Amino acid sequence: MGDAPILGAESLSKRGRFARSALLLIAGAAMTAIWPMARGRAADGGPPSQRAIVPLIEYRAFRGPTLDGWSRRRLREADSAVIEAMGGRENAIRVTLRPGDYVSEGWRAELADIYHAPIGRDLWYGFSTYIPADYPVGEDNICVLAQWHDQANPGEPAHKPMLAHRYNKGVFYVSHDGPGIRQIALYREAGFARGTWHDFIYHIRWSEQPDGYIDGWIDGRNVVHFHGTTMYPGQKLGPYFKLGVYCAHDVKTPHIAYHADYSRGGAFAEVDPARAGELLVHGRRR
Repeated sequence: MGDAPILGAESLSKRGRFARSALLLIAGAAMTAIWPMARGRAADGGPPSQRAIVPLIEYRAFRGPTLDGWSRRRLREADSAVIEAMGGRENAIRVTLRPGDYVSEGWRAELADIYHAPIGRDLWYGFSTYIPADYPVGEDNICVLAQWHDQANPGEPAHKPMLAHRYNKGVFYVSHDGPGIRQIALYREAGFARGTWHDFIYHIRWSEQPDGYIDGWIDGRNVVHFHGTTMYPGQKLGPYFKLGVYCAHDVKTPHIAYHADYSRGGAFAEVDPARAGELLVHGRRR
């Protein structure tokens, strides 16, 4: 067909019309398969996420003053979260928790991804965090810098986050909470480096059954491992992701953290923050 002449509509032969119809049928079938996935649900008719218009695979850069795609209701001030270049990352977000910033029943300044993860399916996450060199490590105040939180059913209380990044007095640790267990540390590092970016990648299956798991990479090292229940029982929606600064009690001085290159997807390479620039250049992230 590559050497055939291009014919006008009036001179199409029966053979040409048949070929065109076949192509249209193929294209229609492809769109039928792709459309449900673009709306956040499986092509086989699997359950949609609560935020059906948000696709499963997403690169969420911080752009524009409105921070499109992120919930801002856990920010007290307009400048609690602002886009600011830091350490070579042009689209980083600077999150500031100031004394007296009490929002949504907590001392917090957080952004939330408006997406509930699918239950019982694999999902990958990636993002980066920068703790400034002058972060007030002298204060004894456990602060959550990133977390995956449950979505409680109506009328039921929320629980502690199933997975969280916590930081206090220079110690960084990854915690897990779940039904019937006390909080456990999946990873702990004293003297966690400040003034530099740290890259995080997680491979998670959210499930209230024993088939759940959490595998995590910190700066390229596969150091977080958990197999077992990763959800609280009876919940109808999967967890959602938040980042920022959320402390156990009011802070004495401003606490600042930077975050960048957040994404979720179906494979390690799709969410790797270390490849964010490369993937954006080649159009493989949005």
